[in-house]
Amino acid sequence: MKWFNQMSLGNKLRILFMGLILLSVIATAYFSLSQTAKTMNTIITNSSKEINKQIILNYEKYVDDIRAHATYIESQTKLVNYATIDELESIFKQYASSNIDITSISLVSQDGSAIITSLTNYYPNPDIQTLDWFVGATENEGTYYFTPPHMENISLYGTRYVISISKPVEYSMFGEKRKGVLVIDVTDEDIQTIAKQTNLGETGHMIIISDEGDLVF
Repeated sequence: MKWFNQMSLGNKLRILFMGLILLSVIATAYFSLSQTAKTMNTIITNSSKEINKQIILNYEKYVDDIRAHATYIESQTKLVNYATIDELESIFKQYASSNIDITSISLVSQDGSAIITSLTNYYPNPDIQTLDWFVGATENEGTYYFTPPHMENISLYGTRYVISISKPVEYSMFGEKRKGVLVIDVTDEDIQTIAKQTNLGETGHMIIISDEGDLVF
C-alpha cells in the first residue's frame, strides 16, 4: 500500500470514489439478479399451477363425458325385458356407432354370459368373470369402475386398446329381476390426445396412475 500513501490526496479520493462506484455496481447487479431469479421462480410456479389446473379440468371433462355415456346406457338397460332385448341391442349398436370413442357396449349376466352386445363379430370369452372390469364392478356396487388401458377382452381376439367402464345393473328377463354388469369400452386415444396437448416443455412428462397403483398413461 506504499504506492497509495505516496499518491496525492486528489488521486486517493478518485480511487476511493471509483471503488465505491464499483461496489455499488456489483451490489446493484447482485440485487437485480436476485430479483430476476425470484421473479422467474414465481412465473414458473404460477405457470406450473395453471398447467396442473388445466390438466385436471381436461381429465375431469373426459371422465364426465364417459360417465354421461354410461348413465344414458344404464337408463336404457333398466328398461330391458325378454321382449325388448332386440330393441336394446339396436340401441347399443346405434349409440356405439354414433360415438367414435366407444368401441363396444355390452350387458353381461352374473355368470359371465353376454346377453347383449353392440359387437358385430362376437366370440364369447369364457373368462369374463375373472376380468378386471367384471370383478371391479361387482366389488364396487353403485359406482362406475374404470380400468387402465388394456386389450379389449369382452370378446376373444381383441385388437384394440381400450378403457372399460363397468357398473353392476339390474335387468328383467321373463318378468324376473336379475343382476348383471354393464360394460362400455372406449378407446384410449382421447387420454393420449389430452396428454400430448399438454405443454410440459422439452423435458416434462406426465404420468397417470389409478387408485390401485396401475399405470394408466
